[in-house]
Amino acid sequence: MYIIQMADLHVGAKKQSFDRMKNILSSSIEKVQQQIPEKSKVLLCICGDVIDSEGLNAENRDEAMGRYCLAEKLITGYVEQLRKYFDI
Repeated sequence: MYIIQMADLHVGAKKQSFDRMKNILSSSIEKVQQQIPEKSKVLLCICGDVIDSEGLNAENRDEAMGRYCLAEKLITGYVEQLRKYFDI
């Protein structure tokens, strides 16, 4: 079994657009394929700051939830792409 560990995605940060983050995750699959044999079992661990919490507080909870929804969409897409090559 192999482990892919990612941290500090900071989804929702002003410096990174959704599309840019999606491209970064997609391009990482190529790097993973160079290191892990196809069809291998892989445990994906996403740790740390999943969303960018800068400027968030109890008053703008909707914005935080929006960032978590974006993160969910990105991570789900990433896992779907990985499943084409690995047993996640």
